[in-house]
Amino acid sequence: AAKEAAEMVLADNNFASITHAVEEGRTVYDNIKKSILFILPTNGGQALTILAAVMFGFQQLPLTPVQILWVNMITAVTLALSLAFEPSEDDIMQRPPRDAHEPILSAHLIWRILFVSVILMAGTFGLFIWESARGMPIEYARTVAVNTLVVFEIFYLFNSRYITAPVLNWEGISGNRY
Repeated sequence: AAKEAAEMVLADNNFASITHAVEEGRTVYDNIKKSILFILPTNGGQALTILAAVMFGFQQLPLTPVQILWVNMITAVTLALSLAFEPSEDDIMQRPPRDAHEPILSAHLIWRILFVSVILMAGTFGLFIWESARGMPIEYARTVAVNTLVVFEIFYLFNSRYITAPVLNWEGISGNRY
């Protein structure tokens, strides 16, 4: 009766199992947050690029729907899935417990999403304008734009590996084989 009423039952009578379960839970929560922090700004950057082109009255969009679909299907999904397999951060058990009512996106993280979206838009749209102004064909300018977007996403993926810690170290670059 006690096992049925309990919210958690230790199968092996070892309290270290609780510590391990807490660590795994924190890792899963962090990895979900990291995936969200990767997907939202990259999609925001794509949307802002199209929105900027429409607002400035461009007849030709910097990214075609097929290119956006390709980026979302291939790079965003593949790269975001790699964040699901991130190992635990070093300080994960030194953190205080999080408030159960705390939203997954704090004001700081929303600011980060908006900031990165604007950076992706500026780089993608800026290089599209640059190549168009140089007289390059629209296909060439779009290719530069989509490749810029993909490269930005790859660099941002490395930055998304840690929520607050810097990624510029050997572990940050090579710590996840996926």
